Amino acid sequence: MLLKIVILCLMSFSLVECGKVGLDYIHNEELNYDYADYQSDDYNDYQADYSNESSHYTDDYDNSHENHSESIEIPEKVNRRIPKILSSPREIIVNEGGTITLPCEIDTLDNLLLLWYHGDHILSMGDKPMIEDPRISLEASGTKLMISLAVQKDAGKYKCRASTQENIAVEHSVTIRVAPEVKAIQTLPVHAGDDAILKCEAKQGYPKPEIHWTRQNKHKFRNGEEKMVGSSIWLYGVTRKDSGLYTCHGDNQWNYVANDTVYLEVLHAPEIEQQETFIHTREGDEVEVTCIVHAHPPATVEWYMNGKKLERDNNVIYNRGNHHTINISNLGKYYYGKYMCLARNKLGETSKTTEVSGRATAVIYKSSPNGDDHSEYLLQWWTQSNSPVKQFRVDFKPKAGGEMDWSEEFVLPGNGGSEEQQVHEPGTSKTYSGELILQNLDPGKNYVVKVESKNDYGWSDHRNQFEFTTKPKNQNKKSVAAKVVTEEKPPKPEPSVSGAGSRAALVTSLSVLLPLAMLISSTILKSCLVIS
Repeated sequence: MLLKIVILCLMSFSLVECGKVGLDYIHNEELNYDYADYQSDDYNDYQADYSNESSHYTDDYDNSHENHSESIEIPEKVNRRIPKILSSPREIIVNEGGTITLPCEIDTLDNLLLLWYHGDHILSMGDKPMIEDPRISLEASGTKLMISLAVQKDAGKYKCRASTQENIAVEHSVTIRVAPEVKAIQTLPVHAGDDAILKCEAKQGYPKPEIHWTRQNKHKFRNGEEKMVGSSIWLYGVTRKDSGLYTCHGDNQWNYVANDTVYLEVLHAPEIEQQETFIHTREGDEVEVTCIVHAHPPATVEWYMNGKKLERDNNVIYNRGNHHTINISNLGKYYYGKYMCLARNKLGETSKTTEVSGRATAVIYKSSPNGDDHSEYLLQWWTQSNSPVKQFRVDFKPKAGGEMDWSEEFVLPGNGGSEEQQVHEPGTSKTYSGELILQNLDPGKNYVVKVESKNDYGWSDHRNQFEFTTKPKNQNKKSVAAKVVTEEKPPKPEPSVSGAGSRAALVTSLSVLLPLAMLISSTILKSCLVIS
């Protein structure tokens, strides 16, 4: 059989044709010889030739030792062991430009060949490629097929089979992963309040890239997430905070993630952020008033003091980016006042005002908004001032009440009561505190209060309000005054113009002495009854 394959190969015109002819012959001919094969035409021809040549032998040949009665010995049929392919089918993903490596391990080759196919096309016989492709190489008699510099056309089914009548084969599936490429589509400028849509296209990539979006500098989207999934995202009713760079990412598990960035331009009227609304200072200090202006298109900024426009020639006015600042050095009383920055562009204008003053800062309330008494409430606060605070003014009323329902009290600063502690310390801002027990309140009711401070520059007039609620009537009463008395180290009573301290002391005495007197009277009465 091999002789015929060689003869057929010699008659063919190329190595490839030789391989194909040989394969056809292998598929069509029996590889296992039996007795009928042995009695082939070639064998009969041999017998005829032998008979014709017998006439050349002389009669002197002694053949008496031969036993002609014995039959000719016939070769036994050989049972070949069927080989087994050890490699399992695989699904392989290879990056474009990488190397495809496919195994076809077999337990025994004997005189067999391993044949590789890509689809219906034969690639190799044994360790010999059957097509002219320098990228193809084989190892160990074809037990490993390698294809370098993989391209998309290399994807598909690959079969390795042994050259036997039995279908002994293994099949692999190869996918060629192609690098991703994405393109973010540029959007037109949008006005604040309008809707915007951002789109991204996958220009190439296999498998198809999964697309998501992120914002510059890890800014979050409105939903609080750092990324949004999808080729298109909608932004409804955009604001200036939506403007900026958006990056589209395409990922299909390639060596890198493809990116493209687009800028969302939001047109809007100016918006101003203030660093401070009130600047507490003293004469001789240096002060800077700053406005942070957000506007697109950019805005022009003007400064005013107490309603009068300030010119750059006479004032130190400058800006760094969108931070606009006016500098006031060697501050005098005539520089105290309200400074307004006005920002304007073609879409609108806005302004913000900052007060520069020697008056005390707005008070900070220390009390809890939930009272622990039905009819009393302990209000505590503090403030800072460069000039000594002389007194506090406290106004309070039920929240549902009208302007005629305000009650007013005056309280001295609570710095321990000594004049030395109330003296202003030059070059520093001092803290002043105060407290007041509000009485005759209704249980379970909401109240509003405001406290102002007075120093050498006048009343603070900040009007920052504080709300609290008294304890509901159905809850146990707990006297504020009694609570103060039972503390281990009660604070010294603070002077009060309203006389609240005296009333608190009287209530405390009565709340302690009355129960004691009732206990003594009860004991005496019981003793008298026993004696009688």
